[in-house]
Amino acid sequence: MAQKKKPNRMWVLLGLLVLAGILVFLAADPLGLFKPSAQQQEQLEGVNKVLFGSTAKDITAFEIKQPAEASFRLVKEKDQWYAVGDGKKYKADLEKVQKLLDDLPGLQADGVATEQPAKYPDFEVDDAKAIQLSIFTTGDKPETKLYIGKADSTYQSSFVRYNQDKPVYRASTNVKSLVGFSFRDYRTKQPWSFDPMLATSVEVLDPKGVKTLTFTKKGEFWQTPDGKNANQNSLKEMLKKFSEIQVADFIDNPDDKVTQISTAPVAIRVKTPAGDYALKIGGKESSDDFVADQDGFVYKIYQYNLNFYRELDLAKLALSDVPKEQPKADAKTGGAKEAEQPDEGIKGGIKSEADKGK
Repeated sequence: MAQKKKPNRMWVLLGLLVLAGILVFLAADPLGLFKPSAQQQEQLEGVNKVLFGSTAKDITAFEIKQPAEASFRLVKEKDQWYAVGDGKKYKADLEKVQKLLDDLPGLQADGVATEQPAKYPDFEVDDAKAIQLSIFTTGDKPETKLYIGKADSTYQSSFVRYNQDKPVYRASTNVKSLVGFSFRDYRTKQPWSFDPMLATSVEVLDPKGVKTLTFTKKGEFWQTPDGKNANQNSLKEMLKKFSEIQVADFIDNPDDKVTQISTAPVAIRVKTPAGDYALKIGGKESSDDFVADQDGFVYKIYQYNLNFYRELDLAKLALSDVPKEQPKADAKTGGAKEAEQPDEGIKGGIKSEADKGK
C-alpha cells in the first residue's frame, strides 16, 4: 500500500504568509471599506462627554437669555428660588425650576451632529437663534454655558453647543423643553404658597370688613386672644386653601383707580418661620378680582378662588371644636370615677319572679 505524501513545508509556510498579508491589508483598510462614515465618526467622538457634572444641591443660579430678549436669572436664596429681571425680584415657579434641577445634573452628549460653524443656523445653535443657558455653582462665573438649539426628530434630545467647543452635540435630554419659557413664565402664580402646618399666627378680617380676629398657635392647638381653643378644623382648612390660591395673571403696571389696592385692607395675614403672607382684595373687573400679595405685587384672580374667604364666619372660627377633657382617673380605683350606683332595689337590674313575690 502506497504511503501518502506529506505536504511540502515550504508551501504551508507560503500559505500562512499570504494569509497574514491579507489580514494586514484588511486591517489597514486602504480603500476605506470598513471605516465609519464621517457622520458616524462624529457621533462616536461625542459619546459620554459630560456637559454638566455637578449635583442639584451645588446649583445656585441659572441665567437664561431668549433670542432677541434681555437675560434674566433664577436665583436661590436660602431655600427659596426667585426669578430676577427687569430690576425686580419675584418668587419663581418651583415646578419649572425643579425640572431644571432634576434634568441638568449629569447632562452629557450622546453624539456630535456637526463641527462646521456654517451649519450652526441649521441646528439653531448660532448666536441669533440659540437659547443661552448659564449654570452657576459658585461665584459669578458659570460652570457651564450652553447654546441650546432645536429638538431632534425624536423630541427626546436637542442640539447644543457647549462653552467654547466647536462641535454641535446631541444632548442626552431635550434641554430646549426645560428653558423654552419667557421671564413671565418663570414667575410663580402661587405667591402665597407655604406649608400650613408651619403657620404660627393668623389674622382674618371679617369678609364684611367689620373686625379682624387673631388666632395664635399654642403647641398643637389654635387659640383665640382670650386663650380659648378655636375651631381647629375650620382654621386648618382655611390655611390650606389660602396657601393653594393661584392667580390668573400678573398686573405689572397697575392703575390704582382700577385695582383699588392702595385702600384695600389686609384680608388674611399668616406668619410662618419662612416669612409672612398677606392678601389684599381690591376692585373687580367682570368675573375677576384684583389682589395684592405681601410684596405689593398685583394680580388678577378668578373670583371663585376667593369663595373660601368670602364664606367665612368668624364666630364659627372662634368656636372650639376640641373635645372636652375626659374625667380624670380616680386615685383609689385607678380608673375613671364610677357614676353613683342606683339603690339596692334596682342594682341588679330587672327583678326575678321570685323577687317580685317578696
